[in-house]
Amino acid sequence: MEKTMKFDLKTIFFPALIAVLCAATLTEQTFPWKFDFDLDFGSRINPSIPSTPSTPSTPSGSRGWAGHLNFSYSGAMGPDKWGILNPAFRTCANGKAQSPINIVTKDCVSNTKLGPLVREFSSTSGTLINNGYNIGLEYSNGCGSAMLDGKKFTLKSMHWHSPSEHTIDGTRFPLELHLVHASAQGSISVVSILYQYGKPDPILTELKSTIDQLEGIQCAPTEEVYLPVGVLKSKFLNPQTRKYYRYIGSLTVPPCHENIIWNILGTVRQVSKEQVDAIKAPLAGTCKDNSRPTQPLNGRKVVLYDEHKPEDIEN
Repeated sequence: MEKTMKFDLKTIFFPALIAVLCAATLTEQTFPWKFDFDLDFGSRINPSIPSTPSTPSTPSGSRGWAGHLNFSYSGAMGPDKWGILNPAFRTCANGKAQSPINIVTKDCVSNTKLGPLVREFSSTSGTLINNGYNIGLEYSNGCGSAMLDGKKFTLKSMHWHSPSEHTIDGTRFPLELHLVHASAQGSISVVSILYQYGKPDPILTELKSTIDQLEGIQCAPTEEVYLPVGVLKSKFLNPQTRKYYRYIGSLTVPPCHENIIWNILGTVRQVSKEQVDAIKAPLAGTCKDNSRPTQPLNGRKVVLYDEHKPEDIEN
């Protein structure tokens, strides 16, 4: 029998009362990037805000496809097999606007009209989750927002991939952080931050003790681990980004649904090797390296906003 429990985040101030939940299912309130989408993919070329999306929902008759580790990053259930593992995953094989991609900087179209990526964040508490294939941090009420083409997107969650999923001019980085946002109309946008080895990352430093707890918790393959975390500082998230790449892509995990607005920050941040090792340690063996291979562009354009670079002139 499955058990459902909810954490009162106040218990973070009473260590003796903190509990660990191994949950056998995943709901829509967990990670927004796992929703099943039925979106109207308006344009595969123009990396602007998609129009008239439908509301995300869990697949009909499903208990949450991501609630079970029914795919992996190697072997018989690896990325090249995702499209045939489940009918709901067929877009992983047949989609024409898939993510991640290799960003070829010389082919990017510069567009200063996009404007800076303005973001506002507030410090808040959340829940650290290990679902077997990545580690994520969920905010039940959101902890800030980003403005894209005049539309507000609320930050719902973040999660890590190592090594990075996106590459720049063929260079793959040790770590990539995805900040998942949702608009009131149901559009999904992801802000991606790439990391190279160097100084410790502030957010992983704050989460160190909780991440260390994850490695020592044993759960069945169909279960997930939930740990409440205290109030996290958000100053590591710059309120305004003056260089970023934008394109229209997909989720990078099954079911690989498309019409996702990707914004990859131009500034590569630093993280220590010890932190990368720690974020990978609690994951399932086939998911220690949890990055999907880069996908074909299929005619899509990547737009670069750089306030210091002149706009490209199209003839």
